[in-house]
Amino acid sequence: MSQTSPVVDELLASAHQVPGKLVTWLLESDDAPTVRLGKAIRTVQNLPLEPPETGAHGGAVVGDPVTHDPAW
Repeated sequence: MSQTSPVVDELLASAHQVPGKLVTWLLESDDAPTVRLGKAIRTVQNLPLEPPETGAHGGAVVGDPVTHDPAW
């Protein structure tokens, strides 16, 4: 279950489907915003489609503040 808006979810899903030739073309552009778009798409393509589940604590692990023992 995503915690972002449906628009962001759609943009991320679409970025994973952009062909490599198009990303290369964007990265080789002389236009700075176009290159930034290419870099952003390449970064998104290197991320997993679904983020790992973080559990009930949203990724926070409660542990001993001195020894950092998670079993505390």
